[in-house]
Amino acid sequence: ESLRCVIVDSKLTHYRIGKETGISTTTLDRFVTGQIVLGGVNIEKLCEYFDLELCRKKQRTSEKQAGKSPRAATKKPSKSTRKK
Repeated sequence: ESLRCVIVDSKLTHYRIGKETGISTTTLDRFVTGQIVLGGVNIEKLCEYFDLELCRKKQRTSEKQAGKSPRAATKKPSKSTRKK
């Protein structure tokens, strides 16, 4: 959900994002409209493109019972604040 928001809020066209990430515009369109869930490779490409990193989100009780592993995309710390 948060990755969708990042794409929409960026005001970039799906064509431009696709051209720069190698992800098809159809895939981006379908992801943003909720028709599909992206696979790991495309999620990684988008996180790198938007300078995000994946992190584990706190699981809800229903997700624990279903054995799901939630993840969220978060903004990477700037280079000046990263640990060396």
